[in-house]
Amino acid sequence: MESSNPILEIYTRILFSAAHSYRDKHKSPEENRGKYGKYSRIHGHNYEVILGLRGPIDMKSGMMINFFEVEQILKEKIISILDISHLEEDIPWFREHLPTTENISLFVYHQLKRAFPPSVILVSVEVRETPDLGAKISNE
Repeated sequence: MESSNPILEIYTRILFSAAHSYRDKHKSPEENRGKYGKYSRIHGHNYEVILGLRGPIDMKSGMMINFFEVEQILKEKIISILDISHLEEDIPWFREHLPTTENISLFVYHQLKRAFPPSVILVSVEVRETPDLGAKISNE
């Protein structure tokens, strides 16, 4: 078998539940209803997050990264913050950024982009609000 260190991508998935609403704080409730419809009311989702990580395989361990380490990072940086939260009430960043699927993806990306060892690159974050609605951020 070759002794070179091939680069590979791995994917992992996490779930969290959160509530949010689409409300522009500079607009009245009526204006928000007109702009966002039923989504201006508080509602929740069971979000799915799929992360893509890229790096070399450590030939001794046979791993790019230990999944136990990945789980710990995700619990600390994502689950402990987002799960069972009201995004714009509990997380200061969402008081200034509408809690869209796109912005949730961006938040997760920024929480994780420097959380992994230097040899592991966060290449993508996909957040799905429903099976039919999601957003994916890629650094490529």
